[in-house]
Amino acid sequence: MYRWTEDMIRFMIDASAYGNYHRSLAQIIQPYLKGVTRLCDAGSGLGDLSIALADTISEITAIDIKTQAIEVLWRHCEERNIHNIHIINGDIHLNPPKVPYDGMIFCYFGKTEDILKIVKAQCKGTAVVIKKNYTTHRFSVGQYPAGFDGYIHMKTVLQSEEIPFESKEISLEFGQPFRSFEDVRTFFRCYSRDEDPSVLTDEFLSGKVIQTGRDDFPLYMPHQRKSGIICFRSEDLQ
Repeated sequence: MYRWTEDMIRFMIDASAYGNYHRSLAQIIQPYLKGVTRLCDAGSGLGDLSIALADTISEITAIDIKTQAIEVLWRHCEERNIHNIHIINGDIHLNPPKVPYDGMIFCYFGKTEDILKIVKAQCKGTAVVIKKNYTTHRFSVGQYPAGFDGYIHMKTVLQSEEIPFESKEISLEFGQPFRSFEDVRTFFRCYSRDEDPSVLTDEFLSGKVIQTGRDDFPLYMPHQRKSGIICFRSEDLQ
């Protein structure tokens, strides 16, 4: 299970605010959500995608088991005067809707088999899944397998079970801004899978960032996040 730390939360907040990743992602998936009025953002995390979709979907339920993430979403909704996002802090399996959703999104959340079970139980309509589409870990010196159930795996499962679906590969800029070089060190210590932290040398870290000329975020790590979008209908599940 993903574990949010205080540093991870502040890095994600900065990255989301710095660029337009979630707005761009929302625009890409909106055509798949045509006609959806009651949407569930399963494993919503900090809720940036829910917020990006709030202008186009009548009612959104954002659910996540991590209290730290949900507290950030509560605060952001209050600050932006957003009232059509219903926020649940809990396990999605234990919080089914009284009436099935007519749409669900799973953005980097859930294993394929689990997603299919949740959609079958809680949705009468469209499911949109955004999966990671790379094979090696992005923030390590060494080459480590990404170690997750990704886009290719889900396509393979759906094909083997003869479930109709649409799919699309995307690549969007979602880099990380930094307030200081010390934050660069902290970021890589948070995410690196290298067992020996001494490999995270200043030379290595300096090669990952560029100067921005900004006072608030003088350093930035460019990153193209490669993902795959899979869309299917709940009625096609056996």
